[in-house]
Amino acid sequence: MTSIRRYLTRTMALVIAGATLLVVTAAYLITAHETEEILDAQLSLQSRVVAGLMEGDTSTETYRRIAERLTQPGHFARFYQDGQPLPDVDSANAELYHHEERKLSVGFWHEDGSPLLMGAVWSDAGPFPAPEEEGYAWVDYGGEKWRVFSMFDESSRTWIRSGVKASFMEELERKVTLGNFVPMLLALPILLLAMGWIVRRGLRPIGSLSRQVASRGERELAFLDVEVPRELTGLRKAINEFIARLRETLERERRFTADAAHELRTPLAGLKIHLDNARSGERDSLEKAYQGVERLQRVVEQLLTLARLDRRENRQAQTLDLYPWCWKWWPSCGPGPRVATSR
Repeated sequence: MTSIRRYLTRTMALVIAGATLLVVTAAYLITAHETEEILDAQLSLQSRVVAGLMEGDTSTETYRRIAERLTQPGHFARFYQDGQPLPDVDSANAELYHHEERKLSVGFWHEDGSPLLMGAVWSDAGPFPAPEEEGYAWVDYGGEKWRVFSMFDESSRTWIRSGVKASFMEELERKVTLGNFVPMLLALPILLLAMGWIVRRGLRPIGSLSRQVASRGERELAFLDVEVPRELTGLRKAINEFIARLRETLERERRFTADAAHELRTPLAGLKIHLDNARSGERDSLEKAYQGVERLQRVVEQLLTLARLDRRENRQAQTLDLYPWCWKWWPSCGPGPRVATSR
């Protein structure tokens, strides 16, 4: 991972984009289902209203007036008699109140399925297919699919069918989905900017902690006291514990250096004296100087042993008999009292 900020920004952006896509897809599917439900209810209600206005002895003139009302500019409603279309009705007063009217239509059939009256659009390519049973259905006509509702009116012994183009339903679904998608698309850059600001603000304590550590000198071993959120408390504690161990290590090294200087000062001074005496002609001084070198070598070995013991991570306590060691190293400590022995 090269950058926490980049990782969080990219991941959250992908999550937001995925959530947006999921919401839009769900909105489209729900809209498609609800649109079909609403239009089905409208088709059945329209057919019921028309059936309630029909009478058993409806005259031919009445059907002609209905055909004139259903006629649209460029699309004629047709009235049929004995299965044959009568001449086109007068279209002088034909009006189109809304362009979506051409995607809706209504038709009437005799009990035997022969056409009686076809609304505009349903007579452009011949009579619309006659219903065979009541209820909802999908019907192909003129190269397009129609969602229709059919019912049989007992009083007039007439089939009534109302329908809507499938393209109208699909267009409505697209518009509703687009209406949900566009606001989310416009809000996406704002969400991304807000997300970036939130990520930067959330990572600000890490930057503060890093700057405080980077600003420390090689001899500045004070504990970190910067305020950090709960998630970074463990990191600050670990850094402070490391500083404490580093302090202890440096203190041991200073003590070791001081001890080494103290232990080496006396043998070196004695060695210099013996060498000076040897240069002056004293015969025993070279032998004493040699002994001093041996004592100095033992001191150095002891200091190295002490340094190696300090570096050990796992120290185990052991029982040690000091008497043989003291007896062995006593001569290296200089002249001392003689121990009388009896024979």
